[in-house]
Amino acid sequence: ATALLVEPWMPVARIEGVVAASAPRAFVAGLLGMLWGLRVRAIRHIPRWVWGRRLRRAGTDPLHVEPVDPEQPAIVTFTTGTTDRPKGVVRRHGGLREQHGILTRALGLERVAGADLTIFANFVLLNLAGGRASVVVPPGWKERDLRAVDALPDALQPRSVTCGPAFLRGIVARGGLAKLEHVHVGGAPTDVPLLDGAFGRWPEARFTHVYGSSEAEPVAAVDARVAAKESRARGHFQVLHLGHPVPEIRTDLRPEGMWVAGPHVCSRYVGNEEENLRTKR
Repeated sequence: ATALLVEPWMPVARIEGVVAASAPRAFVAGLLGMLWGLRVRAIRHIPRWVWGRRLRRAGTDPLHVEPVDPEQPAIVTFTTGTTDRPKGVVRRHGGLREQHGILTRALGLERVAGADLTIFANFVLLNLAGGRASVVVPPGWKERDLRAVDALPDALQPRSVTCGPAFLRGIVARGGLAKLEHVHVGGAPTDVPLLDGAFGRWPEARFTHVYGSSEAEPVAAVDARVAAKESRARGHFQVLHLGHPVPEIRTDLRPEGMWVAGPHVCSRYVGNEEENLRTKR
């Protein structure tokens, strides 16, 4: 089965469009998720509802690992659609495998031990594949969530953080995370002063700035201290020094933007054919 992931805080009208475009055959949720699903007409029409706890209780059955075609979709992740219709990013089994290897090499994850504090669902999958624990905070995280992280036992204290600039700003302001050794930041433009503050907060940590998107992650990764220094020297307030593309990415710089290709690049969307025609070739 292909897993379709929908952010529940999306407007109901957008969720209706996502479900209509993908026509899922089963809806998996807990009790709160099912109550949430009842308010969405398209979800009410999904033919099979599966209680998530029942799946967890099925763990006594033997695990069977089945070979699948690398081109078979594994996950479809819909964007929030804040500027346009939501786009369903199709992640193939082969593409996820390639992405795991590329991110591991680009971020030096073979040197990272211990739990990873992350706000990105795809990094939870990456950590699982690498045998690492993930500490996940909810969207709209609050101070109490970070206090709960600080209260974790030593074995689960985050040794790394994978986040965007907004979350980094929050943890720089409050402190804590005394065991932090690695910081991976990306997903949005990062201010140089924010990185300077993070360098001062965790002077011994290794910082990596990641550039990419949901459709192509990563495109480039660079030592964040170098990126901040080079950006500052050119008078930029935000980090615009991205380093070099990862070896697996091929680039074609055109006036309208940069085209990228590679084994982990999303080849198509579902539910938005106009975007396929505009941004895929």
